[in-house]
Amino acid sequence: MTKILTVENLAVRFQTNAGFVYAVKDFSFTVEEGGILGIVGESGSGKSIASLAILNLLPNNAEMTANKLIFQQANLIALSRASFRQLRGRQIAMIFQNPMTSLNPCYTVGRQLIETIKVHQPQLSPAGYRQQAIELLHQVGIAAPAEQMTSYPHQLSGGMAQRVMIAIALACQPKLLIADEPTTALDMTIRRQILELLVDLKNKNKMSMILITHDLSIVYQYCPSLVVVYAGEVVERGATQQILSSPRHPYTQALMRALPEFSTEQRGKMLAAIEGSVPGIYDKISGCPFHPRCGYATELCMTTKPNFDTLDENKQSVSKCHHPLN
Repeated sequence: MTKILTVENLAVRFQTNAGFVYAVKDFSFTVEEGGILGIVGESGSGKSIASLAILNLLPNNAEMTANKLIFQQANLIALSRASFRQLRGRQIAMIFQNPMTSLNPCYTVGRQLIETIKVHQPQLSPAGYRQQAIELLHQVGIAAPAEQMTSYPHQLSGGMAQRVMIAIALACQPKLLIADEPTTALDMTIRRQILELLVDLKNKNKMSMILITHDLSIVYQYCPSLVVVYAGEVVERGATQQILSSPRHPYTQALMRALPEFSTEQRGKMLAAIEGSVPGIYDKISGCPFHPRCGYATELCMTTKPNFDTLDENKQSVSKCHHPLN
């Protein structure tokens, strides 16, 4: 299949009073044209920073490097600021975690939608902008879209605000949509509606999608491909079914045991928590970053950083572990 995005050895570091600290390192994955890639990991693992780096939205104290950062045929590393502004929104769009902090509380829904459309389609008339904005609200399932154009963000429910964010992201029909925890603040019923809406719109608009989450059950249901992230590094990647049916990295296995959907051996017992916590960006850990929390760790894991294995016969998944499971 044709790859729409290739990320190879992406690294992001921040300048602090203590010197440079890395939030993301050795981050590699690909997204197939028309496909959905799931990126999963605990909070603080670097998932969102990696996506902001792809869009060149990092703060001023951040530095990004990569061996490859290719979108379609464009080398994103070499793009100027002006070229990135043209690409961002039109070709690659992003849905952020919390719509209530992403939407401007001072402007109406209609104004914010029209502002996005104007940036990339300045040739439309005022009536054309309004009609397109109303149509976008209709596409994302908002009832009485013409009336909602005059609503302010605080007048919307969480689900409606998220639908507005999706409408803004899709305003210019991007080729790649990055959805960063798009259902975090929503209840289970609305969460499912939003995910189904995203997948439906992806298929209708022939987009590719990156779905960032900490919920393996979402990845299992919606994402054919999966990247597992720990402490800013990709530790396992490949076909979702292969990884979740036979995880190779102990961290992936630990994530699955912490969820009732996957921990069949734990039925009737307490769910297995992962001891310890994700290391902070100031923590310096030699060897495998997961070894302080890993029940399989040996002295080799504590002293030597692992590389990706190639042991899977079908090459459907690889892991970065000295002692891969199964």
